[in-house]
Amino acid sequence: MIEALNIYLKQRLNLAERLGTLAILLLFLRPLPTFTFQTCVIAILLFFALVMLRVYDDLMQVKNDAEKPKRDYINWTSVLKKLLRISALIFCALTIVLDFKTGCLFVGFIVVNHLLYLSFVNNRFGALILPLLKYPVLFCCLQMYVWEANGLRLNGQSLLVFGAALFFAFLSVDLFDEPRTRGRIQITWLSLFFSFSCVLFYAPISLNTVLFGGLFFITSALLHLFKVPYSSYFFIILFTTFKLIFL
Repeated sequence: MIEALNIYLKQRLNLAERLGTLAILLLFLRPLPTFTFQTCVIAILLFFALVMLRVYDDLMQVKNDAEKPKRDYINWTSVLKKLLRISALIFCALTIVLDFKTGCLFVGFIVVNHLLYLSFVNNRFGALILPLLKYPVLFCCLQMYVWEANGLRLNGQSLLVFGAALFFAFLSVDLFDEPRTRGRIQITWLSLFFSFSCVLFYAPISLNTVLFGGLFFITSALLHLFKVPYSSYFFIILFTTFKLIFL
């Protein structure tokens, strides 16, 4: 069991990237969370959810990834699946205890997500899209919890727009790292455009917001076009900065 975890951690689980993703989801909340004990507990649970869902995706995509390099953990899938089941049960119980409504929503997502994986994971489009659903869903669950904790009303439009922004942003990151194929660059530019446009939808309309949005979009597109090293990281920094400046 220890060996299986060690192999998986070395080959697939970059904890720094998970922490970066955690920071992005937290920075997209409105209002931004203050540093309290409760916030720390939520951040830890969110980080655990990101790790757990990443492991789940890898285990569900074993057939798709079998030919790829550095996939030795595939030989330990039965052990990893047992650990994942135990972890999922503990996590779901904790989230329900913390907030019943949010916990039930997350459990519902796990069930629906699993059914979608069983149906579409071996489809090329499904294999690309399914791992990205966790980002808007986790954000929406967290945002609803923050609103309820602060006595604020639920804003369905805000959830939809910012959830879509995060979906397209993480789709862009995935496309940045994919091998170049016909139409891939155009699809990446479209996902970049939609990610910035969704944020711009809620930003105060002014010349500054339009100029900054256009500048950040063009910079991100050029980084991808010229295959600049770490271009996906530069994009996500620009994307998050754009949100923080104007919202």
